[in-house]
Amino acid sequence: MDKASGLEQSFNKYKESELATIRNNEEITTFDMGKLEVEWDYDTDAEQIKVSHRVLTRDLFAAVEFFVKDDPINLIENTNI
Repeated sequence: MDKASGLEQSFNKYKESELATIRNNEEITTFDMGKLEVEWDYDTDAEQIKVSHRVLTRDLFAAVEFFVKDDPINLIENTNI
């Protein structure tokens, strides 16, 4: 669905035999790949693991502190009290 217009469009369906023609299409082979968003795939290093651990520990502490010090009923929205 196009978010701007609200119109629904379906993807084109191609037979397996048509794919070779599509892959060799000039419009596809000459497309500037630099226009696409770059996805960085980094290996997780030891420092990143430490940072993530600290963030998760801090978030867990904040969640427990909120539950204990504040009203736990605020966390439950679907009760009929």
